[in-house]
Amino acid sequence: MAEAWTFDRPDRFTCGSVGVPGQRTFYLQVRDRDRVLTVKAEKEQVRALGQYLGQVSQQLGPVEPDRDVVGLVEPVEEAFIVGDVGVAADAEAGTVVIVLEELPVWSDDDDPDDDDAPDGRAVTVTVPLDQAAAFAEVAEDLVRAGRPNCRLCGAPVDPGGHACPRWN
Repeated sequence: MAEAWTFDRPDRFTCGSVGVPGQRTFYLQVRDRDRVLTVKAEKEQVRALGQYLGQVSQQLGPVEPDRDVVGLVEPVEEAFIVGDVGVAADAEAGTVVIVLEELPVWSDDDDPDDDDAPDGRAVTVTVPLDQAAAFAEVAEDLVRAGRPNCRLCGAPVDPGGHACPRWN
């Protein structure tokens, strides 16, 4: 049986990154008292989760974001890499449930089409709407803080330049 963690109304659920734009590693992190769990995520997963949590908190709100829940707890030690992300809102309780499942890794002996895929680890986090709204703000700022996009092709521009396919 794979490991599973459950956090019900933790002190903090946030996102962050380590590294410089263009070489950042993105993380989702949950903390409840002295328990901290960090998982590695893709930038697009952080962006999509942030957008969705922002929409949900607006629809079920209005709510003032709990801005005390931002920032990663150091040291950042990842438990696993996120594959699937599931989200459900409980309007009556004023909470959002986020399920982060481990990206499955198959060995050379495993058949990816087999229904007996390796069991992955998962974390379930239930947060109030104010934490969901704060996560949305942090995620938006984090994604926006990356490399600027080329005005011609839209691809990210590195500090040293960019070989734009639309430049003649």
